Amino acid sequence: MKNKKLHTIILPLCTLLLFSCTQDNISPASDTENEIRFQTGTTTRGLIDNLAQEGTKITLYGYHGTDVLAKDKKPLAGKSLTYTSEGRWVVVDDDSDEPTKPITYFWEGNGNYRFFGWLKKDANGLTATRLTTNYADNKLTVSGTLNDQYDQFDFLYSNVDQRTLTDANMANEKGRPVAMNMNHLFSAFSIGIKNLSAKKITVKSIVLQRIKTQGSATINYSDTEQGNGKESIELGLEQTFISYTNDVGYEVDAAGGLKHNIFNPDATEKMYYLTWPQDLPELIFKTENDEEKAENAVFPLLMTYMVEGDSKPITKRMKLPHTIWLAGKKYSYEVMIADKYVDLLYSVSDWDYVESDVDFREGTVTVTDETKLDWENGETNADGTVEKNTCEVDVANKKVYVLNGQAVEATFGFVTPRGGQWKASLKGDVDAFTLIDGQGPIDNNLHRIKIQPTIINPRQDYSVRLEFVVIAADGKTYPADVVQNTAHGEIYSIVLLKP
Repeated sequence: MKNKKLHTIILPLCTLLLFSCTQDNISPASDTENEIRFQTGTTTRGLIDNLAQEGTKITLYGYHGTDVLAKDKKPLAGKSLTYTSEGRWVVVDDDSDEPTKPITYFWEGNGNYRFFGWLKKDANGLTATRLTTNYADNKLTVSGTLNDQYDQFDFLYSNVDQRTLTDANMANEKGRPVAMNMNHLFSAFSIGIKNLSAKKITVKSIVLQRIKTQGSATINYSDTEQGNGKESIELGLEQTFISYTNDVGYEVDAAGGLKHNIFNPDATEKMYYLTWPQDLPELIFKTENDEEKAENAVFPLLMTYMVEGDSKPITKRMKLPHTIWLAGKKYSYEVMIADKYVDLLYSVSDWDYVESDVDFREGTVTVTDETKLDWENGETNADGTVEKNTCEVDVANKKVYVLNGQAVEATFGFVTPRGGQWKASLKGDVDAFTLIDGQGPIDNNLHRIKIQPTIINPRQDYSVRLEFVVIAADGKTYPADVVQNTAHGEIYSIVLLKP
């Protein structure tokens, strides 16, 4: 696996994050049980560290059947779900005479309910007004141009939280808060530079070009299965995304000196830039004779620098690894310089998250044998034969081998204190797999997790490690090396084999 080193250096990812609700909105004391409560979660490492910060606003819509939910003639259509200084999510009407007064909405009895929304303003005061948004006919369209002058608004949109209330499940469904499960619309990347030589390197200029900075997306919020993601993304023209030029330049110290951001010499930490998801070829343009080093070939990344003691600058034209910039992914590039030799390394990590309601119960963090991690390898017939093989499980070596690129599923369960949370993460070749679902509780209070390969007909073997961790309400963490022989303590490798 020659590319393994490019992926295993990433920080631990958290692609599945589940939360319980510990928040209360203001509601009449006489009708508290019918109050609709809302929750969000904390994003993983990204441009937004935490949605639950004072000033965050989410544009919110709520329906009962085909009708918009309403309270005192105030329809829940375009209202702001706002995080307050008291640590609560409340609904307000920004356009009213009392823009900070909470509005409480209620469950209206049996029937279908549907909720969704998108980020209107983050805690730093950045708003979605830099983008053009329009909601009509259960579809949200978003368009805009992202470049070096862009204020880096991290546009988030939610899945659809759809409920069906019946006499049998009324109490349980009303008790569960509506979850704004947010998704990132854009990709993010960073480019740093490191000096591996014994001499100082002075960067004179660097340009990232041929990136498609214009785009638009359509997000479907209908009540169908397609209402949980982007319907389509269309991209505009390629252009220079960002550049740095300085006659004096800036120095990257010898013996390992590192610049976190080659477009901003004053950066003290890694900086990310947002862009539209797109297919990024290694070499976007070549000359007619296909000579990559030809002077008029246009490469995505160009850099000019000086080596200490030399009188002439060195210009390098670099290809970006052939990959696809996906929404909700961070792409970290490092330009490694050793005198006249330049190499480009990269890693991919998630900063997306999925959250779901979990029935947290009182008690200590424990897992019994009945709730162990159990992989499903297909549908079993009455005679014991397997109808559909999806994977092969090697329990002794903790490995799951993917068959024919199919999704693999497992069930597990646990007991944890109220207000706690648990996380599942993938480590390794994370661009080859994605965590799809965290459904639960299902039968016997078990939860279900699904892992889907993203690469069809792989040219090499890929693998990731699936790890669990439980975090109690008091902040104590119970990782795999502490809690042994338990569902959240087990570490499995999921392997996608080359055909």
